[in-house]
Amino acid sequence: MSSHHQHGHPVPLDLLRHAADAALTGGDGTAGEALLVRAMAQAEAGQGSGATALDQARVIAERARHLTTRDPGQAEELARRACQLFTTAGSEAEAAAATRLIADIAYQRGDYDEALRIRRETELPVYERLGDTRSAAVTWGKIADIGYQRGEFDQAADLQRKRLEVNRQLRDADGIAAASWDLAQIDLQSEDYESALPRLMESFEIFSQLQRPDGLAVVGRTLGQLLIAADAAEQARDVLSHALAAAVKIGQTDLATQINDLLTSTSSSDEDA
Repeated sequence: MSSHHQHGHPVPLDLLRHAADAALTGGDGTAGEALLVRAMAQAEAGQGSGATALDQARVIAERARHLTTRDPGQAEELARRACQLFTTAGSEAEAAAATRLIADIAYQRGDYDEALRIRRETELPVYERLGDTRSAAVTWGKIADIGYQRGEFDQAADLQRKRLEVNRQLRDADGIAAASWDLAQIDLQSEDYESALPRLMESFEIFSQLQRPDGLAVVGRTLGQLLIAADAAEQARDVLSHALAAAVKIGQTDLATQINDLLTSTSSSDEDA
């Protein structure tokens, strides 16, 4: 086989992007990152057999998403470029998703006013116009998060309930689990443990069915603490064991240590009894 045939044709961009996404979702960060960098270089060079502006924008948006926590400055720059390309190509929904990233980065920076402005003025109107209730529900949740950070708990709870309602109608398990968890945090903030407990249980149950270790670890730690406080040691141990395995699986060592300490405390209090 001639070397030209092996190296002369760049791999189609969307194929590279999907491969990168699959690797990153599957937990192979190194391979996913390498594929994404390669796709990015190809997008920059405008190569890729039949690569359209949309293909390029999708690669740039994907790269921005993966840089959000590590290099927010670069991520924001890329998200703005992707947004422009999507808008030019007439893909309103993808432009809104890129805008969401920009708002996420503003939120991360603690610039709540800017994040709120983008969510209310740019994101929501697009989703409402497109009739995309699922994305609108996610955005309500993100607006509620800003309210929560500002101590506007009633307003945050109203939005989260609205989001939960829509997610139940859509039978969106992931969305139900996330909204229940967010509502439980508001309950805990106002020391309403009675309302928090069933929400945490439901969230934990769903994350368990979906096999989502990130959700299991975080929700499980809080649910475990609440069960210990309610003198339900056996149930607490069961929840915390699952949460611990999940935290270890995703390499959250600090969280795993906290969960392990809680587990140890339930065992020793039992022996004291």
